[in-house]
Amino acid sequence: MQDSIIEHIQKNEEQIIETAIARCKQFLPNNYKLSIGADIYIAFDGNRGSFQKNQMIVIDLMNKELLDTTLFHNVLTHELHHRLYSEWLNNNFFGKKKRRINKTQLLQKSMILEGIAQQYTISNYNSQAIELLNNKELMKEIYDEWILITRKINSSSFPKIASAKVYKNQFHKEILWLNKFCTKPIEEETVKYRPSVIYYISYHLYNTIYTKTGLTGLSYVIENPDQLLKEYNRIHTEDMLIPIIPDDIIIQWSNNLK
Repeated sequence: MQDSIIEHIQKNEEQIIETAIARCKQFLPNNYKLSIGADIYIAFDGNRGSFQKNQMIVIDLMNKELLDTTLFHNVLTHELHHRLYSEWLNNNFFGKKKRRINKTQLLQKSMILEGIAQQYTISNYNSQAIELLNNKELMKEIYDEWILITRKINSSSFPKIASAKVYKNQFHKEILWLNKFCTKPIEEETVKYRPSVIYYISYHLYNTIYTKTGLTGLSYVIENPDQLLKEYNRIHTEDMLIPIIPDDIIIQWSNNLK
């Protein structure tokens, strides 16, 4: 099976990249110019998973879902979108003042990138992970953790030390949530898609806006990421999985993007 997908990539390399770029454009700012490149590597690791760092994109074919060409295309588009949108964010928001971004900005940037890019790969989730993603009680716990993290770091006199302590505990939290909310034996794939602040909160923020307001509404927060939380609150209804977001979190979110 691995040989077949490698053969598929070798035979269709140019078309695969063109398709991924075309799909990325749908969720990129209108003023974005495709002027940067990316180095794409195929790996057989099985540990790290697929990821993007600066110009490098690594697609790990040891993960069994990537043996399916459709799912492979989804992951490639997801990682390529990170590369393209991250560059735009740096030019228009995080990198405007040419200073190193702090830990709360780092968390925020990760949420912005993942929330949009997951629109390409959420169909890759196994059914058990989808069930977790839509569990209202779990989402309330993750929401509370997100608010706690943000406030702790923001109120600390030493935000770098505070954020290091907070992030150190996140993996443990994720495993606790996994064990608490899985009603059946935990599948191997579910561990990969386990509950997390960055992935679960960000997906629902962007997907809710997309579902409620369509591509027009999603495009607005893609081009104006500082308005994401305010826009979420504007359309909020009681049936949503993420509660209304407090004013202090909205202010901090917006200030981090000035």
